[in-house]
Amino acid sequence: SGYNCAKLLDDYFNKKPAKIALLTCSSSYISGRDRDIATKKVLQEQFPHLHIVAHERFTLRNYAYGACMKMIKEYPDIQGIYVTWEDPAIQTISALMDAGREDIKIVTGDLDTEVANGHLIIGMSAQMPYDQGEELAYAVANVLLGKRVSKVIGVEPLLVTAANLEEAWYVMTKEKAPQSIVNSLTETRKKEKMRIEKNSKWKTK
Repeated sequence: SGYNCAKLLDDYFNKKPAKIALLTCSSSYISGRDRDIATKKVLQEQFPHLHIVAHERFTLRNYAYGACMKMIKEYPDIQGIYVTWEDPAIQTISALMDAGREDIKIVTGDLDTEVANGHLIIGMSAQMPYDQGEELAYAVANVLLGKRVSKVIGVEPLLVTAANLEEAWYVMTKEKAPQSIVNSLTETRKKEKMRIEKNSKWKTK
């Protein structure tokens, strides 16, 4: 997940220098903490042109709003923010919109309907709940059969952007994406196409 989040930022800024902030939970569960550590490490080691200029921690989901506000006031030149998981990412969206800073983009882990519809989210490293459930079921069956299983069971996360969101939703849940997501994708893809075309024209000048 950490690599995916860092890669999403690098892709969005087209491998050019950018100022990045980290917004993490001070008491995060182990998988969230590991994701935070990995994201920071990958940014520093593999994408050093993405400069980490700020790192704020929140203690509860709703406090992410205040932490984000504090961060962008102290570091107004922030261009992208990594947020540990989807609930605080939603609070971060609210903070950026209230502050009139919709130019700042967000990457996060996990995926739900609100995050998928959030226009400031450029991508997610999404968990695979259906596949995870299958793996856990197999593990339980093997234990009942007297077989040894790993103490840690994980499934590789899926890198999700507007380009593959609809398909990724089905891969993750084995259900079609909600109509609200399908509708919002049209506008998101239009904006992304315009941004890419603008960058391409700028390169040719």
